[in-house]
Amino acid sequence: MRMTPEQDSFVKTLFEQQFQTMFLYARSALRNAALAEDVVQDCFLALIHRLDEVMAHPRPELWLMATLHNKVLKCSALRARDNAVFLSYSLPDTPEPGGLDQALSQVDEDWGGELKRVHQALSQDEFRFLIRQVLDGASHLELAQEFQLSVYGTKKKRQRIKQKLHKKLPDILEKLKGNDEK
Repeated sequence: MRMTPEQDSFVKTLFEQQFQTMFLYARSALRNAALAEDVVQDCFLALIHRLDEVMAHPRPELWLMATLHNKVLKCSALRARDNAVFLSYSLPDTPEPGGLDQALSQVDEDWGGELKRVHQALSQDEFRFLIRQVLDGASHLELAQEFQLSVYGTKKKRQRIKQKLHKKLPDILEKLKGNDEK
């Protein structure tokens, strides 16, 4: 985008007047100087993209600070999400459950052979995941550790398994409903 000399002067003046205040606010909120500088630069990039609107604004410095505030909030939320995912990957592995085959045969008898149908409808990994959650009562955190997923990833995996079973074996879901809320 080509700027007129008037626009160039407007941006330069606003930058010189507001950069330090914006940087201090962002650094205080984010507790990271490099990230704060990036967020402030993003604000000025947004300013350039909406230059005509900001030049017509009665108080452009307020527009910039409102933009900065929103970008800081978004950045903080993204960092929190990324940290949660990272921490969920760094948890120690959970050992395999013991005596799974014997427990499965007992459950299959109780369910009248339905477990075999479920096993055939799912991949080995999906079936193991389902068994750990439904029969062993494993939490999402335990599943995340064992299957090397994020906690969010375990919830999505459960949802995909449920959809697959609903499609292939709609009658079987009634037996799994009691354990769905874990």
